[in-house]
Amino acid sequence: MISKNKLKELSKYKNGKFCDQDDVFVVEGSKMGVEALMSDFEITTICATEDWYINNRTLIRKKISPENTYEVNDSDLERITALCGALGNPQNKLRFIHVAGTNGKGSVSHILASVLQQAGYKVGLYTSPHLKDFRERMRVDGEMIPKQKVVNFVDRNMARMQELGLSFFEMTTAMAFDYFDQCDVEVAVIETGLGGRLDATNIIVPLLSVVTNIGLDHTDLLGNTLQQIAQEKAGIMKKCVPLLLGESNPQYDDVFEQRAKEMKSSVIYAQKCYKCLEHRVDGDVQYISVERTDDGHRYDLSIDLLGEYQYNNVVTASAAVHYLPLHVRCLLILQEKQLNQSTVLRMSVLLVLQLWLQQVLVLSIQSQRLTSS
Repeated sequence: MISKNKLKELSKYKNGKFCDQDDVFVVEGSKMGVEALMSDFEITTICATEDWYINNRTLIRKKISPENTYEVNDSDLERITALCGALGNPQNKLRFIHVAGTNGKGSVSHILASVLQQAGYKVGLYTSPHLKDFRERMRVDGEMIPKQKVVNFVDRNMARMQELGLSFFEMTTAMAFDYFDQCDVEVAVIETGLGGRLDATNIIVPLLSVVTNIGLDHTDLLGNTLQQIAQEKAGIMKKCVPLLLGESNPQYDDVFEQRAKEMKSSVIYAQKCYKCLEHRVDGDVQYISVERTDDGHRYDLSIDLLGEYQYNNVVTASAAVHYLPLHVRCLLILQEKQLNQSTVLRMSVLLVLQLWLQQVLVLSIQSQRLTSS
C-alpha cells in the first residue's frame, strides 16, 4: 500500500483529509478527488465518508445501514448514458463483443481481440484494471491510447463529468467509446468492470455477449450465492443477442436460460462446442489441444499464459470465434430488407470470418505476444 506520508502529501493537492484506521484510509473530500486518487496510486481499499464506497478502484454508491446492505437500480446507468449522449452516443456507432465473468474475462478479451486483429480488422480493446499505465485500458490494434487523447478528453468533458458526478470507471468507459469511435474501429471487445447488469459498459448492444464463468466474488455487492451473482452477470444479455457461457454449472445455468427466454435469445455453451483434450506446461510455454465437437477438428496451441485454468479461456474464446459468423448470418437474414451501413459491416465480418475460421485461432494467439515460438 502507498505510504501514509505520501497520501497526506497528496491530500493537500487533491483537497482531501486522511486518517489511518486499521490500515484503511478514510477520505474526507470530494468524490472527484477520491477518484483521482484511485487513478494515480496503487491503493487496495479506500472507504470514503458519507455514501461513497471504493474497492479495487471501482466507485459504487452504497446505502449505509446496520445490515450493510447494497441497493441499486437501473438509474445507476443514467450517468454514463447522459455523458455518452453529450458525446454524440459513440457506443451506438460501434460493433462490440461484450465479455463478463468472475475469472478469465481479461484473457478471453485479449484473445478475441487478437483473433479479430489477425483477421485484418481494426479492433478496439477495453479492459481493466491497468498494471502500470492508465492507457493500457484502451487499445486500438494493440496500441495504447495516446496521452494527448486522454488530456483532450478530460479538458473537453471535465465540467460535464463533475456535473453528472461520474465515477472513475464511468469516465474511462465513456472515454473508451469516444476514442474507438474517433479511430473508426470495426469491432471493439469490451470487458466489464464489476458484475454486469449495472456495469457502466452495459449501455452497448453487442454482436455477442460472453460470460466466462460464475464464482463467489464481490459478494457484498453482487449477492451471496452463485445464482444471485449469475443474475447480475446475465444482465449483459440484450434482446435477440445470444450469450456464450464459458463454463456451465447446474447451479446457475437456469439463470441464464431464464434470462435468454426473457430476451428472446439463446445461451450457447462453449463446452459443447469445444473441449480441451490435453494441456501441459513446459518451461515458459503452455501447450493446449482443443477439439471442435461438431467435426472433430483438432487445434494444437501454445501460449505463454501458464495458469492451469487458461485452457478454459481458450475453449471459451474458440467457441466465440466459431459462433460469431453463424450469429451474423442470422442478423443478415433478419435485416435483408433494410440494408444499411451496419448491415454491410456485419456482412463483411461474416464473409471474412468464414474464410479464416479454420486456421486463425492458432495464428492470432501466436501474434500479440500471447504465444512463444
